[in-house]
Amino acid sequence: MKSPRPEQDRKDRGDGEEGCEEGQQGQAHLHSNRQRSQQEDRQCFDQGEVEDAHDCCDGTVRLTTTTLGIDLSSNPAKTAACLVSWAEGGNRVESLVTGDRRSTPLENEDLLGMIRAADLSGIDAPFGWPVPFVEAVRSWNGFGGWPESATVADLRYRTTDLRIRKPRLPLSVSSDLIGVTAMRCASILDSLGESVDRSGMSGPAIEVYPAAALFRWGLVAERYKGRVHTEARRDLVAALCTRLEGVCDVPACHRQTCESSDDALDALVASLAVRARMLGRTQAPEVGHEADRARVEGWIHVPDCELAELAGRAPSAGGDRVPGQPGIGGD
Repeated sequence: MKSPRPEQDRKDRGDGEEGCEEGQQGQAHLHSNRQRSQQEDRQCFDQGEVEDAHDCCDGTVRLTTTTLGIDLSSNPAKTAACLVSWAEGGNRVESLVTGDRRSTPLENEDLLGMIRAADLSGIDAPFGWPVPFVEAVRSWNGFGGWPESATVADLRYRTTDLRIRKPRLPLSVSSDLIGVTAMRCASILDSLGESVDRSGMSGPAIEVYPAAALFRWGLVAERYKGRVHTEARRDLVAALCTRLEGVCDVPACHRQTCESSDDALDALVASLAVRARMLGRTQAPEVGHEADRARVEGWIHVPDCELAELAGRAPSAGGDRVPGQPGIGGD
């Protein structure tokens, strides 16, 4: 089956690159997602060639599944999204768009439409705050005093953050600027409703960390962002696309977008990490303390497979699970 090509790559206006010719109607599609029903969006992505309209991991086998990666920013103009289709006839990056200050930034409504249309989405932003931090602030605001037992690390980092040491600890959602991005993420997740499981063991979205995914895959995970690191980013895109040969087609126009925008590159990596989760090949929280904290604080899903393994068929039910928790998409 030929993979669908429903969307246009928006040209990166900061670099002047043109988008893909085959997707000239794509921008209108992306920003009209919120006006379509979920079933219509799925038919657009999958050309109607599915056994039913349910989530891909709810016990059915789909001919085409889609993963969406979102590099979220507190600024819609600095947000990027990447849609990848995984089809029996070939896997392909279908859409890679970035917000732009001079046209149509990716607002919450746009992202919600994309998430609802995709089979599984990954967002590069914290899904919650450290439990000790929330409890400390609650106590302080209630004039109950500041808990002396809480360490600085407990207050700054979530349980999932402390699991990730390489290439570096994630930014602290309670003490770094990423907290503003987390507020936007919380609003988006809240709009998705009760189906969201912050641990990412079920539901429509998971938390991802592109730097950790790149490090796991043996690629450069630092110093590739911003204009000053343009050359390093080009090298990273070249290395990533070489590793993806035979796994997932990355059209030239999307490669150019990744070279000119680190936001776009992170969105692509996020979508690939989502695929790993879809295959049940990410690090899940351990039963007990980690699983309990993950349901409140969120959990970063880091791939535990190689890039070449992403071409495999997704299982008919969620992969690695916390016992007692449903698989991706729910049971």
